[in-house]
Amino acid sequence: MLDSPNVTARPVTGPSPTPRPPGVAKHYDAIVLGAGWGGLTAATLLAKAGRRVVVLEAADRSGGCGQTLVRDGFSFCAEMQYLMGCGVDGVVQRWLRALRLDDVVKFNALDPAGFDRIDLPGGSFRIPMGPRRFEQALGAAFPDDLIAIGKLFALMSDIEEEIAVHGIDLEYLERHPFQFEKTALYGLWPIARVFEHLNLSARAQAVIAGQCGDVGLGPKEAPFLCLQALIYGYGTSVHFPKRGMGFFVEQVVRSLTDHGGAVEYETPATRIVRDGDRIVSVETPRGTFSADLFISDIDPARTFAMVEGGPSTSYEQSSSCFTVFLGVDVDLAGQGFGRFNVWSYPEDDLDAALDRSRARHDFEDPFFFLSTPSLYADPGELAPRGSTTVQINAAADFEWFAAAKRDGRHDAERARVAESIVAAVERRAIPGLRAHRVVQEAWSPVDLAAHVGLERGGMYGARLDFHNRVLRRVSPRTPFKNLFLTGATAGGPGLQGVVGASMRLVEQLLAEDAAATSATTVSA
Repeated sequence: MLDSPNVTARPVTGPSPTPRPPGVAKHYDAIVLGAGWGGLTAATLLAKAGRRVVVLEAADRSGGCGQTLVRDGFSFCAEMQYLMGCGVDGVVQRWLRALRLDDVVKFNALDPAGFDRIDLPGGSFRIPMGPRRFEQALGAAFPDDLIAIGKLFALMSDIEEEIAVHGIDLEYLERHPFQFEKTALYGLWPIARVFEHLNLSARAQAVIAGQCGDVGLGPKEAPFLCLQALIYGYGTSVHFPKRGMGFFVEQVVRSLTDHGGAVEYETPATRIVRDGDRIVSVETPRGTFSADLFISDIDPARTFAMVEGGPSTSYEQSSSCFTVFLGVDVDLAGQGFGRFNVWSYPEDDLDAALDRSRARHDFEDPFFFLSTPSLYADPGELAPRGSTTVQINAAADFEWFAAAKRDGRHDAERARVAESIVAAVERRAIPGLRAHRVVQEAWSPVDLAAHVGLERGGMYGARLDFHNRVLRRVSPRTPFKNLFLTGATAGGPGLQGVVGASMRLVEQLLAEDAAATSATTVSA
């Protein structure tokens, strides 16, 4: 349906458009709040279907977590170092095909022999692409755990089959509980509990759960479904844009404008005006905008807070991180780096390693995630030849840095923490790193929230656990007939989750609109 030709512009919310409020000069078929990936997906597909669309973005650029920083010839993506869903049949590719951008925005696969490297005291382990290859590599590295490893991957495969069609939909699960036997029994357990149930050795546990730093939760907190999603997500599609995230965002925005849509930058929504069970307009410092349809890519709680009498929400935000952006004057490919990420832990107890910086605010020897995006993109795209971009993330607590901000200590703490993290990377991963720094910039969780618009710096919207993602799940549909939600909390985490949820939402809205228009025509 999304590949169909453009159709004549008409409201997406049925045959009776919302009356334009008095004094509103700018009226559209659809207003999208936020130019993150959820908002851009919805806006481009609506514009392609012939709708007059405007995106209202608070920042001065599009892309949300995928926005680009350029510093002295080095280009950095804010918080997206590698992507799921960009393979031939992936969700992201389906979206790009719908926009006819699949021959424009192309991707490099990360190293299939080992796209992630788990560094632990005493050794490293490379995770190959494909769950079956990962299982085999683990069996070779941990022969005493061979039976337990086989059971673990069989369990993950069963869960993948159970959730492949409907995902983790609580209503569907309640109606068809026997279709989700393994998901219901094991998926909600903490990862550590599943490992203990299977009698995996401590070292094997640390390697298998090494990617959990991605969500800022250790094996004792993160549900087994998180691990299953990481292994079956990145394990089947792990890519980076050949020309970087900035080019990716630029082409998507160009598609939007080519189809008649627009983005209004530095135009934050300050109030969402309702008339009964419908939204009629959005107030901004640059004037009032009205429409027949509204889609918010802003955090759901913040969206509802702008609506008088809006519903309340009760989910927790996901973990945040501290990020250091480095441009170095050496080609790290000559030091053994390539198209793979590094997850470095100072100890085998991953929960303790994450809590060191996240709960105790101790960054002297932290867990860190390290990527070299200029080696993932085509040569010369993100860094001058002979140089490399390095991005480092460490688990961090938003409130601790927010308190430092209130006390006037934030800038000093940010500089101190950044230097501690870089020193740790130099000791454990890149000898001599500090001597080659050309560019360095650091973002605390407070900076991340300010620059990207993430609530409390939460990297994935709602916290990635069963309580917040299923029991307190936020629906894309709201109590207001023409207001819908997209993004990580109302959709799914990561680019694949966000794009997929927005595609489904727009497809449903277009189908409902077509049905309503057809019914009106027949009755007439």
